[in-house]
Amino acid sequence: MTGAASRLLPLLVGPLKAKELLLLGERIDAAKAAELGLVNEVVPRADLRRRVGELAAAIAAKPPRSVTLAKRAVDHGIDAALEATLELEVTHALLTEHTPEVTRSEEEFRSR
Repeated sequence: MTGAASRLLPLLVGPLKAKELLLLGERIDAAKAAELGLVNEVVPRADLRRRVGELAAAIAAKPPRSVTLAKRAVDHGIDAALEATLELEVTHALLTEHTPEVTRSEEEFRSR
């Protein structure tokens, strides 16, 4: 087994479904992968570049520091104890709490 499937797959689909997928070794199509939560979405090949561009633009429009911290928190949280993960999230919240981007987002939210 490669790619840490035995570690990551149970996190995505649960241990029973992970065992089924690993032990049977059957191929699954894109729709099934989406149903299981193994991919975020399925798009026709002809629309792939456009959709990737849309997603990249949406992420690029977010505050870079917030994007970086969110990615780190998710990566850390996979293997960390709950207390350590909560502590990291609080630290990240404090780091971004008074940034101009957060202040602007809060103002936009309140004006709705």
